[in-house]
Amino acid sequence: MELYERIISKDEINSRAVQALLAIIANNLVATKTDLAECLGAKPAKFSEILNYRMKVGIDMVAKICDFYNVDPNWVLMGRGNHIFRDPGYKPEPYNIDFDAIDRRYHTSKEQIEGDRLVMVPVNTPKAEISEPEISGMAAIFYNKTLEQAEEIGQLKARIRSLEQRLEKTAGDVSTGDTANVG
Repeated sequence: MELYERIISKDEINSRAVQALLAIIANNLVATKTDLAECLGAKPAKFSEILNYRMKVGIDMVAKICDFYNVDPNWVLMGRGNHIFRDPGYKPEPYNIDFDAIDRRYHTSKEQIEGDRLVMVPVNTPKAEISEPEISGMAAIFYNKTLEQAEEIGQLKARIRSLEQRLEKTAGDVSTGDTANVG
């Protein structure tokens, strides 16, 4: 395994996250382990399992320890740097998200999918007023394939039923009067 792959393996990231948790406790940034668990939204038993390396730290907990306790996310996730905590002068940049510029469509490849949307369904319309959605592009391909598979499943179920009936019929036709008595 390459050094880079070892550095970003789940086990290594988990190990660094636990080291960060232990450093938070050792530097008295919290009164008790239970307080830290509560602050991070974990039950004390689960938190104990994490500290003893029997459970992995979730990414949500990593985000919280980086945000709440000034832990360096580059160190936790990538192993970059030689310190657990960020520099005291570090000021994170404020979030600036241009919601109008976000492309909220799903894409199956890097190429742009033709059409505005795969399925157009009004969101706030009562269910009774919604007509069949317009299906186009990749959605139409998946829809048609699903219909084919549903038809094939129906045929297979019918075939299984007929085989079960035939098996019961032949098993029921066996004559028990001709069997030999051993005795």
